[in-house]
Amino acid sequence: MIDLLISYFMRAEHFKTLLEGVLKWGEMMKRNDSRSKIDRRSIRRRSEVNQMSIEFIAD
Repeated sequence: MIDLLISYFMRAEHFKTLLEGVLKWGEMMKRNDSRSKIDRRSIRRRSEVNQMSIEFIAD
């Protein structure tokens, strides 16, 4: 009975560490995703500005 309890708590501890790892990974991915969205936006804005300046020079 005691062995069963010990193995259960060991498994629970492993599960807890696994869960914390997954949550940290998810948080990291979320942060990276929002960063890449910002980068994409600024790149798009830059290319639009370049396009405008090219059209202006062409006129």
